[in-house]
Amino acid sequence: MKKTNKVDEITFEKKIIKTITVTSESIKDYKILSSFLEHKCEIVTKKSPNRPWLYIKCADTLKTIGGVRLNKNSIGTFYIDTNPGIFLNENSMGIISKELKNYISNRIIVNDLQTLEKVCDLITELMESGAVYKGKRS
Repeated sequence: MKKTNKVDEITFEKKIIKTITVTSESIKDYKILSSFLEHKCEIVTKKSPNRPWLYIKCADTLKTIGGVRLNKNSIGTFYIDTNPGIFLNENSMGIISKELKNYISNRIIVNDLQTLEKVCDLITELMESGAVYKGKRS
């Protein structure tokens, strides 16, 4: 009689309630920014080992949906890619959209906590609507 330890699927629910307090200075530390984004937007972040980038990944699929170029003078420059035909028209955040072959690159410079919160809401909204481009950038 053979015993097999094959597991086809594991499902679990992770519930962690955590309070994070950030300031306009502390958020410039990529570890604090990463923690804030992961809890506020329900995403996963990964710091690039060689460059000042923080990659934004979908928590469910772990596919990269954008990135943050870490800057010294601001919180960061967010790049969020959307599917073709989906332009982000948020004048209040100063989004600059550039249409490329397979997707639309949207750049948002975040200088303050209010804009960061709006970007988090935007990321959540885009993920829920399926508007985020999940393919390769090249």
